[in-house]
Amino acid sequence: MKLIFRRNILYFLLIITMSVSFCGCNKDANASEDAANEATDDSNANEDTEPTNADNLGEQETPDNEQAASGASAEPAKTAIAERSPVEITRIEVPKEQNTDDVEDTTEPEPEKHEVTPDRFPVDKCQVEVNGLYQVKLAKDLLKEANKRRADRKQTARTGKPELRRGADARCKEQTYFIGHFRPDGSAFDSVGKGYVQGECIAVDYRSVNDIMEAWFSVNESRYQIMNPDYTQCGISIYDIDGTYYIAAEFGY
Repeated sequence: MKLIFRRNILYFLLIITMSVSFCGCNKDANASEDAANEATDDSNANEDTEPTNADNLGEQETPDNEQAASGASAEPAKTAIAERSPVEITRIEVPKEQNTDDVEDTTEPEPEKHEVTPDRFPVDKCQVEVNGLYQVKLAKDLLKEANKRRADRKQTARTGKPELRRGADARCKEQTYFIGHFRPDGSAFDSVGKGYVQGECIAVDYRSVNDIMEAWFSVNESRYQIMNPDYTQCGISIYDIDGTYYIAAEFGY
């Protein structure tokens, strides 16, 4: 009986011992398997990061014979490029926009249309009484010289108008009282033929045609009156008092 009991105890201990050994073996196997897996991961990482010998060989320089071959093939390409005709580039000039406010208007305005001075119109009488002589020939020569200077500047000749000459007769006498473009009563010169006399030139104490014209052309306003293209009619008179000449020229359309 005792032998049977001991034998059972031995079997029981043997079973326990084998169970413990089996568990220990499983732990070692698992540990070995984990270590093997880690080693595999490391080797894979090394394969990703470290180039192989084949890769290193691929990165080596090309042998001289290959370089010579490539150089030989590049030369014809360079020659072909050099032989190409240059490309012509057409430049299109885009005009710059101009500010129309800053551009000067060079167009000439159309001349105003004026009523032609009639042959007859009322002429105011002279406001002074003096004794002298009219220099008729010198007045005619002065008109001729004025038309000559206008012709030199492509201006039309002026026609002597009797009524404008009568106005000039009054105005040259009035210069003996007051030298200027106002009459003795203070009115403007054009009141001598109101509405028909448009411009006037005056001079005193010049005795030749050239001296009178030079005196008028030395003054801008007088030169403008003589050269004004709008004035097509003229009357000139010269009054001599004791050797002093009083000259007046009246202009009209």
